[in-house]
Amino acid sequence: MKKYIAILLSFALLFTCLPCGNALSLSTEKTELLSERTAYGKTYRLDDGTFQYVGHTKPIHYKDNSGAYVEINNAITDAVRQAGYKYTNTANQWNAHFSEKLVDSNAVMLTSGKYEISFSLMEQTAAAGVVKTTTLANTKDTLSAYHKKLSADNRAVLYRDVAEDVDIAYTVQEVALKEDIILKSKLAPSVYKFRLTADGLTIRETDGIISLYTAIGEEVFSFAPLYMEDANGKRSEKVTLTYAGVKNGYELTVSADTEFLNAKDTAYPVVIDPSVYIVSGTTSAEDTYVDQQYPNSSYGLSESLLTGGASSTYAKRTYLQFYYPLYIRPFQVTSVYLYMPKEDYQTPNIRAYAVTSGWATDMIWNGQPSHSNTIYSSQAQNVTRYGSSNWYRMELTDIFNAWMDLTLDDYGLVLKEVNESSSSQKTSFYSSEAPSPNNPEFEINYNPYYGSRPYQSTSRADINCMGYALEYPYGIYQSSGTHNLGITDSDIDGLTLAQLEKYIADKCEDWMLSDDDLDWVYLATYFSSIEQNWYRVVLRVGFYDRNGNGVLDRFSDIPGDPNFSPELFDYHWFYQTSTGDWAEKHGSLPSECRDNTADLNPVDLEWDMVSWSSQATPPEWYSGFYNSNGRFYGIRDIRTVSW
Repeated sequence: MKKYIAILLSFALLFTCLPCGNALSLSTEKTELLSERTAYGKTYRLDDGTFQYVGHTKPIHYKDNSGAYVEINNAITDAVRQAGYKYTNTANQWNAHFSEKLVDSNAVMLTSGKYEISFSLMEQTAAAGVVKTTTLANTKDTLSAYHKKLSADNRAVLYRDVAEDVDIAYTVQEVALKEDIILKSKLAPSVYKFRLTADGLTIRETDGIISLYTAIGEEVFSFAPLYMEDANGKRSEKVTLTYAGVKNGYELTVSADTEFLNAKDTAYPVVIDPSVYIVSGTTSAEDTYVDQQYPNSSYGLSESLLTGGASSTYAKRTYLQFYYPLYIRPFQVTSVYLYMPKEDYQTPNIRAYAVTSGWATDMIWNGQPSHSNTIYSSQAQNVTRYGSSNWYRMELTDIFNAWMDLTLDDYGLVLKEVNESSSSQKTSFYSSEAPSPNNPEFEINYNPYYGSRPYQSTSRADINCMGYALEYPYGIYQSSGTHNLGITDSDIDGLTLAQLEKYIADKCEDWMLSDDDLDWVYLATYFSSIEQNWYRVVLRVGFYDRNGNGVLDRFSDIPGDPNFSPELFDYHWFYQTSTGDWAEKHGSLPSECRDNTADLNPVDLEWDMVSWSSQATPPEWYSGFYNSNGRFYGIRDIRTVSW
């Protein structure tokens, strides 16, 4: 039991004290903690000492060669990293390389880890070379609405006139290469053949999805469900992708339904989408929408998320699932918000509901999961974010806490109109596939300091330097407040130094066992990637033994004197990070964790941890505060030291 209590205490300290170093200053309001990055989000320390996690439905970071999370940047660059290619994406865990002509051998290459695939158009007319889509705005050409949208996206390249009235665009998204075959008129062909090479990978079709696998069955690349859409949003899934083995590779054939292409109400350009997913394992975060008008369509790679419409034929619903750190617990959370950037159409009148079964981004209307009838959000309200007034915010604190305390399984959210009664009432939001910063965000505001004590920007001696990891509001004496060690003058009167050490250790254990209201259950489930023994904690207790007789001195040795009491004081908890630095309180004015000595620096506290027994002459910075007979009680390496 004693060892278990020690482990719980170490959990409490890890739980409540995020690393102070390695911080990137974003503004006067918040500072990013780089060491707390995940693939999907960022953690910030706010000026008031609280914290904020901002999560996304698609990765925003990837691990570089050093193992650190760095920003994904899919902007197209001509800083080529592959011979024979003109453009590539800037920074991600995978790369797309683009050659001058789409008819070139291996014209487009995708590399993910040690695997790669490449493809080229097998039949092509004389055409201009590849260009960044951002250059389209500088041409004298009359651009379609689709081309205008491309011209604002720095993640895309365009191959012009690869066939009669046909362009092909490639947009690098976080986890996919989106290919758009742009048919500019009815003169454009309906069939397109590509040559695919995939060394070390085998192609096969499973449940209608074509993917590329390693020899041991690991999926590396996958083709998304195909569709085509005209300039007015009319959509068809009558597009097929077939493959056949040829020498040193495969032949892929994309065929579009001619009835759709030749229909009188089809507005050009028509875009055919045979995109490629880069598969890197199961994701715990995603977003998409479903459309009752097109019940068999999948919108997983769409840059839009739609809600609204009438439930009879035109209803649209958005599904979201976010990743968030497991160390954030319900009792720490102060507020949770969903932020959605509006793209088009009406002011939203939507609410959030809890999804009650699993789903994936390739789902369709006819395959959507069940959801609760309970509203778990506020009405979406218009707010300004990142300098734009097109954002909408919904509070989701209740559903987040329900996920955290396991009263509700977390399958994400569905956003929809409450009544779904008007076909004209619809809203288009930007999805995670849209260019940053127009992506949905999940914001969790929380106070990581354990206990009820509020944050204080101060360097006063009586402020707990552990960021209030353990609650000693008025000290360690029973008469001074609750949630303390319960030490009294009479208990320690006349104790020897050895007896005092045991007494304090016993009080620490009693305190841990007796304070049930401190929710130790949450500490037992705490997850951290920090390796064991990286954190070291010290309970420092200072006192006088001026005559060196091994017994506590008193302020007064005269019985009946009001100052008659043992001389026990200066009690602080400290912890040491893996870098060897001592923790300071988080906030706009970090505490220096000082006691009554003005020049005491936490880094010097290594002395307190050398031994459980007495130490020789204290360091110089104790002069005038403790004499040479000063003694300290220390707890070190608490994960392995039994109480």
